[in-house]
Amino acid sequence: MSWQKYFNVLPESSCQIILFDIYIINLRKLSMPEITKEILKAFGSHLKKIREKKGMTLLNLEVKSGVNNGDISKIEGGKINLAFTTLAKLASGLEIKMSELVEF
Repeated sequence: MSWQKYFNVLPESSCQIILFDIYIINLRKLSMPEITKEILKAFGSHLKKIREKKGMTLLNLEVKSGVNNGDISKIEGGKINLAFTTLAKLASGLEIKMSELVEF
């Protein structure tokens, strides 16, 4: 992301705190539906990056997680919210901890 170049001199944990603060400040300017939309987009983008980094297609992840590839596509596009159980299935299918999936 373009913002990362500004934080290269800081320890990673400091970057995360600063970026989190900036994100929260920006979210305060939005209504609740807009905040939800932004969070869903950010999560979907993060999920897609993890899936692609592992060299998996939507179909591969469907087979490994049991979550329909159409639903995965909608989640990655920030179009739908997902249940906690779906989050657990996706983490299992990606062979990662749930915490890795929600740290974005």
